[in-house]
Amino acid sequence: MKINGLVFREIPVFCGHCPAYIKGDEHNGWCPWFALHKHHWDKVPARCQKLFDKAFAMGDGDYVITLKTD
Repeated sequence: MKINGLVFREIPVFCGHCPAYIKGDEHNGWCPWFALHKHHWDKVPARCQKLFDKAFAMGDGDYVITLKTD
């Protein structure tokens, strides 16, 4: 399955296991989806977990995460 063009084979259990995670120095990195500095071993945030659960429940395909604005 692809989410925002990145291949996901399983739901990540840590931020560092997410294909979107950009590795920085040592155990620090960057989440481009939510513009946050993250540590490799951080637990996946609830909002990410919801996105992954929905995408994996819908099955194989190409999905795009968008930002909802008012």
